[in-house]
Amino acid sequence: MRVTQKMWQSSLLGNINRAYDRMAGIDLRRRITTASDDPAGAEHMLRLRALLATNEQYQANVASASRWLTYSESAVAAAAQDVRAAHDIALTAADSSNDLAGLAESLDNLIDDMLNQANAQQGGRYLFGGSQGREAPFVREGNAITYRGDDIELGTAISSGLSLRYNIPGSDVFGDRAASFAGTVDWDPVTTWATPLNQFFDGAGLEPGRVRLTDGAGESAVVDLRGATNLSEVRQRIQTALPALRVSIVDGERLEIRDDLNPQGQVRIEDVQGDRTAAVLGLVNGGSGGALRSRDLDPSFTDTTLLSQLRGVTLPLGEVAVVVDGAEPPVKLDLSGALTVGDLRGLLNSVSGVSVTIADAGNRLEVGGVGSASVAIQAVEGDATAELMGLVGSAVPVRPFSALLDLREALENGDRAAVRALLPELEALEHHFTATRGTLGNRLNLAEDAQSTLETRNFNMTAALSEVGDADMTEALLQYQSAESVYQASLLMASNIFQLTLSNYL
Repeated sequence: MRVTQKMWQSSLLGNINRAYDRMAGIDLRRRITTASDDPAGAEHMLRLRALLATNEQYQANVASASRWLTYSESAVAAAAQDVRAAHDIALTAADSSNDLAGLAESLDNLIDDMLNQANAQQGGRYLFGGSQGREAPFVREGNAITYRGDDIELGTAISSGLSLRYNIPGSDVFGDRAASFAGTVDWDPVTTWATPLNQFFDGAGLEPGRVRLTDGAGESAVVDLRGATNLSEVRQRIQTALPALRVSIVDGERLEIRDDLNPQGQVRIEDVQGDRTAAVLGLVNGGSGGALRSRDLDPSFTDTTLLSQLRGVTLPLGEVAVVVDGAEPPVKLDLSGALTVGDLRGLLNSVSGVSVTIADAGNRLEVGGVGSASVAIQAVEGDATAELMGLVGSAVPVRPFSALLDLREALENGDRAAVRALLPELEALEHHFTATRGTLGNRLNLAEDAQSTLETRNFNMTAALSEVGDADMTEALLQYQSAESVYQASLLMASNIFQLTLSNYL
């Protein structure tokens, strides 16, 4: 077969192109440019890039939350300064030698500024409107300032399964709250067979399920506790299923399951099919002779709970003194006739302006004032009842705008007595804003810690991505130089061949 000049040229150009493609295909930065280069490595890189993208979104979330918290803290700090200045005005007004008209005008400017802080914005959204960030949350209507936001707290994801709350609703910062303080003593109810299961663990309750129990002799049975309402029913079902077992209450606070017939054997328990009865009760081998003993059942109390069943209440009860709005003399209450928590609350609530409720947690009472009333409970001389029950305390309402508006009204009316009466409330407002700044500061610290963690994670994942996908520079350079040499040689050969002219054939 005759090889023509054109065929030689085509073959040579093909070799040159292949040499060039080989040289151009060597990436001095990336080891993997297509999935075929390293399928396993390419898949790993895809996972790392997805994780990096998620991590970068978390970083953006934290940065946004940090800005919101920073602006919020600044607004609360400015409001605190307004309250401090209002307190100074009240102190000045309490002096009978001072003119009140000019002070009222100065106070009105402070109210306007605090309203501006309550309606502060960040990124076009109001900071203190809850989820209602598009409209001003606080509106001044004559002599009243109304909140139009909601009580929803906003959060953002900062890691898998972890979010950061970055706002405080305006109702918690600038809204009115009645005076309130919680008792300081846990009244610690005794656990009895009649104690409802839904009162266990400070009111969190126990949802009974199915458990597998094994007695000391190794005999097992599945005990269905679903539908049981108290410990008496729990005991009856367990002892019916395994007669060798005995269920008892230890020290008025723990449940114990033991095998008196086989004291050398170990009683065992496990939850069945995803139920969590044993886990929640914390039943472990803690009793003598292989018995099971639960954690402290810590039941909550109700109005029907007998005071005699509260280990934190010392009987007999005596007298306490109640003060509303600083009135003197205090109202003395004889509590000796109370038999239940409800009786006790009824006696305390008989004082006008007082509202005593059962606290949401901690097995104690919460003492509050009605409306704008301040409230205090004091010990009666020679009687330790109030102290032993943990009810000694005092509180004033938190009314940021209402207190300042009341102060302005007192100044306009020349009512110095009303001005002096507002001084404790203004002092409490300063503490309120300081505490709120502390809450925001703590969340800012959490955001900073989260950002630091995310930056470290970002660095580690980027390093891992580089380790998987980046080329070995030395090896890549050698490959490139080799491919370049082949390419240059191909070009040189082509130039020598293609230099033929008509004179070569003469």
